[in-house]
Amino acid sequence: VDAEALYERALAIRKAALGVNHPDTAVSFNNLAVTYQSQGKGDPAISAIDQARKGLRANSVRPFDCS
Repeated sequence: VDAEALYERALAIRKAALGVNHPDTAVSFNNLAVTYQSQGKGDPAISAIDQARKGLRANSVRPFDCS
């Protein structure tokens, strides 16, 4: 089992248990984004980090500015 599969599983569990906008789910989105980026998968990485930022903003947590 590779890191990508494990992070995808962790994300699915957190989404189901906590919801898509929970801060811990945002951490899972971020972990998956880093994994995608390290594999050269730019589009999925951007999508995952966008989801992480949306989740943090929904909970009034100031996301890290990557711009």
